[in-house]
Amino acid sequence: MGRFKAPFFVALGYTQEQWQRLESDFRAQHLAQEAQPAATSPYGQKYEIRAMLTAAGGRSAEVVSVWIILAGEDAPRFVTAYLRRCSVKFRRLDVVVLERDLPAHGLKRGDLGAVVELYEPDGLEVEFVTASGRTEALVTLTALDVRPVVENDLVAVRPYLRSA
Repeated sequence: MGRFKAPFFVALGYTQEQWQRLESDFRAQHLAQEAQPAATSPYGQKYEIRAMLTAAGGRSAEVVSVWIILAGEDAPRFVTAYLRRCSVKFRRLDVVVLERDLPAHGLKRGDLGAVVELYEPDGLEVEFVTASGRTEALVTLTALDVRPVVENDLVAVRPYLRSA
């Protein structure tokens, strides 16, 4: 689905190595929904399917897929899919894992933080502390920037070097 959309699907819990899982979930959960007519192009009729996609870890998002039936053909062709809305719900004090590097804050993918505030529709204020308990960063993120801690996550320690 392209390199620019890949981080969103990774945040849901899909990996490049396990693309078959995304395909399977997409077929089972998304394609079972009814397609709605969308824009007409000079090449044919476009359709959209809007439906929730839930990964194995329980994270979910509303996905829109676009299809086209070319003039003179009967079968739809897949055009693209993108995330419309993330519906991951966190609570205050949830421990979360950062899903991307934030060099301006000295944070790296995999760092643990605690949700200290929630903003609608998908904003989070996340506090990152050193092992001794000193707050080093308080960052406003979206739900796609973090994921919940899962059973097989291993906690590690690294030196904190703020680069900004």
